[in-house]
Amino acid sequence: MDEAKTNDPGILLKDYLKVRYELLELQLIRKTAGSGAGLIATMIIIVVLLMSAIFLSLAFAFFLYHILHSYMLSFLLIGSIYLLLGLLFALFRTSLLARPLRNRIVKELTGDKQL
Repeated sequence: MDEAKTNDPGILLKDYLKVRYELLELQLIRKTAGSGAGLIATMIIIVVLLMSAIFLSLAFAFFLYHILHSYMLSFLLIGSIYLLLGLLFALFRTSLLARPLRNRIVKELTGDKQL
């Protein structure tokens, strides 16, 4: 009787689907955890880089004060540099930001190393 249950296609299919569902669930958890960890690590790096950029900008502005003898002009020059960088990123956002980020996300989620 036990042998009849294990050879029943309905029971085998049900067991297969259950195991397949559990496998997909575990794969989804692994990919989500990996993506979340990568996102948090990237955010920490961005915060540290932004803090560094702020302090370096202040230092460079105070350095420019000694050359230009004007706080207003030195900070205006630093602000203009950031405005120019922002405009360049806005103009080329697809090639500089969107496409590489999209490719990285797809690579993380699919596990494709050749993308």
